[in-house]
Amino acid sequence: MKTRKEYQKEIKKRQQNAEGDKGLSNKELENRIDTDKLKEQEKKVRRLKKKLNIAILSVSALIILTILVLIYL
Repeated sequence: MKTRKEYQKEIKKRQQNAEGDKGLSNKELENRIDTDKLKEQEKKVRRLKKKLNIAILSVSALIILTILVLIYL
C-alpha cells in the first residue's frame, strides 16, 4: 500500500515525464513506463537482498555463539 508521499512523488514524476514525452509514440511511452517500473523493482530487490544478507549473518552469528556456549558448558 502506497503512502501519500509516494503518490505525490509518482504524480510529480509523471508530470515531468509528460513534458518530455510529447513527441513520443504510444509504443515508446509504454516502453519508457516499463523500464521505469523495472528500475523501481530492481531497487526493491537490492534492498531486500541487503536485508536478507544481514539476516543470514545474524542467524549464523547466533548459531556460532550457541555452539561456543555449548562447548564452554
